[in-house]
Amino acid sequence: MLITVNQTLDSEASVNICKTFGVCVAIFLLLGGCSEFGDSRNLRRTLKGANAGDANAQYDLGMMYADGISVPQDDAEAVKWFRLAGETDAQYNLGVMYANGEGVPKDAVEAYAWLSVAAAQGLKDAAKTRDAAKEKLTPEQLKKGQRQATEFFERYGSGK
Repeated sequence: MLITVNQTLDSEASVNICKTFGVCVAIFLLLGGCSEFGDSRNLRRTLKGANAGDANAQYDLGMMYADGISVPQDDAEAVKWFRLAGETDAQYNLGVMYANGEGVPKDAVEAYAWLSVAAAQGLKDAAKTRDAAKEKLTPEQLKKGQRQATEFFERYGSGK
């Protein structure tokens, strides 16, 4: 039944539409909604893996906090999990978050360092973003960022 703006529904039609809509919403939620991370079981599984040191689970948990999926959106918590994950995509995300001041104080040098590490491991987006960040640095900041990138690479270079 199509309803125009000028039409009103009788009470029986309203109830039927509400029931149909409710069933559709319930099915949508049971199938995990629109989240790639899904339901609370997946959240528990991700938390368990992240707390056990699984880098993939730590990255996933960072993404969940960054996007507010199955957990409250919290950039500082996302930074924590990305740092623990230490893998290439997490390093890129850290660089972007430092560049934008999301969950951490804005820091162009730290952003450059994280983006450099991710770029050194072949992440093309990281190289482009690093090069754009480099344009905003003074020569002294660039030297500091390069030193910091070397330290980060020695610590996290393998991308876990």
